[in-house]
Amino acid sequence: MADNSSLTFPALAPQLTSKKVRDFLAFFGPGAIIASVTIGSGETVWASRSGAIFGYGMFWAFSLFTITKIVQVYSAARYMTLTGEHPMDRWAVLPGPRGLFPWFVGLVMVVSFPFYLSSLPIMLGTITSWVLFENPAAYPHVIALLFIVLLIALTLLQSYGLLEKAQTILVSSMLVVMLVATVAASPDWSAALMGAVVPSLPAYPDWVARNPLFADRTLIVEMVAYMGVMGGGVQDYVGYVGMLREKGWGMIGRRKDVDTDAPVPLATDDENVALGLAWLKAPLIDSVVSFISVLLFTAAFLILGATLLHPNEIVPSGMDLYNHQVVFLTGLHESSWVQRFLGGLYKAGVFFAIFGTVYGAFELYVRTAHECVRSARPEWSELSLERTRVWTLTYTAIAGGALVCVAWWTALNDPAGIGWNPISMMTIPLHVTGVFLAGPWCFAMVWIDRKWLPKPFRMGPFLVWMNVICGLVFTLFGARAVYDDILALM
Repeated sequence: MADNSSLTFPALAPQLTSKKVRDFLAFFGPGAIIASVTIGSGETVWASRSGAIFGYGMFWAFSLFTITKIVQVYSAARYMTLTGEHPMDRWAVLPGPRGLFPWFVGLVMVVSFPFYLSSLPIMLGTITSWVLFENPAAYPHVIALLFIVLLIALTLLQSYGLLEKAQTILVSSMLVVMLVATVAASPDWSAALMGAVVPSLPAYPDWVARNPLFADRTLIVEMVAYMGVMGGGVQDYVGYVGMLREKGWGMIGRRKDVDTDAPVPLATDDENVALGLAWLKAPLIDSVVSFISVLLFTAAFLILGATLLHPNEIVPSGMDLYNHQVVFLTGLHESSWVQRFLGGLYKAGVFFAIFGTVYGAFELYVRTAHECVRSARPEWSELSLERTRVWTLTYTAIAGGALVCVAWWTALNDPAGIGWNPISMMTIPLHVTGVFLAGPWCFAMVWIDRKWLPKPFRMGPFLVWMNVICGLVFTLFGARAVYDDILALM
């Protein structure tokens, strides 16, 4: 390896020169984790909810969100692969006080983690109560607290390799289960296809507008929630890029004494440029396969919602987030054996989705916290991941557990038995971390690309403009949703 005055890339991994799909999929690793973490909360609830409310009317938006999230994630993974630096390292030297952006992102993440890591376990408690007791409101909060303890223990003990393998298996299992369930529902495929590609301006149906749970929930708040939850947000992506340190693609793990005040010293001879750009196939494969998987799950749950819930005027809300779909799915068939099979299949798929989400989220958020903290101050750059893991898990266990107890208390004091439910809890940080912060992320990626990378390695005009457009969309829609959130609290 050359020294830092003239960095050259290592030999290309042989799988990247192969034309076999199996070899390409060898680079689907961190993407499996990000997919599994976002599928449980995004697709099983919100995509199904979109289909229940709007039918196929918002399908096109989810297709569009997939593209915007690929741009956001791939741009960061691209930079990491070419430089061996996490983008957060360079964002620390954005114009203004040093470390301001990592400090700001880190603060928002610290506040948001407990909301996600309490609402997600409650979702897992809900589905477990439904599977075991046929009642989603039976013991969801108690089960949520037990799962928090179990999953934190697993996170402390597991290795990254085990997590990656487990999440890859979970994603594959979930995909098979949900595609079978979707085909069994016999949807209107032509309407689904048109909804996926033809934009339309949705509106709340009258029966939704009359629902008390939507009294203060504007259309923009609902739509931007879909944008934020689809494929995850900044709280996920900072950690995802950090996980690339485990892969050793391109320049990752091959630099020492990184100077974030100087341009990245990559050798610009033709051979090194070609080699570096060839390494970009690895993060591209991981990002694209990850979000295609997310889109397939989105399509499955949205179609189930549009086919089975929308005609019956039922919206997944409160603590009833999953059970309606299986009732209508089994009702499509007369055979009791087929009904039991489809019911069990659906329950298994949803359980795997939620479990995979919570299982991966703890480790992913540890990585997010680590990257934010280590880049905030130069003297913290050598902070160990294990030290961050202990502090992050301790904090999320206490704060997340406390929010579960608060939600439990509000449910006990709510005549309807709903109280502070996963949807309302997740919406609090979702518009900020999932959408609004994604705008500065895209703009910051363009800045570090143009300022610190040698010209031959910079993003092409198409990717630059995609980042600019996505950044504007994320910022404007996120700001509007946050504004509506504030108005609803007044």
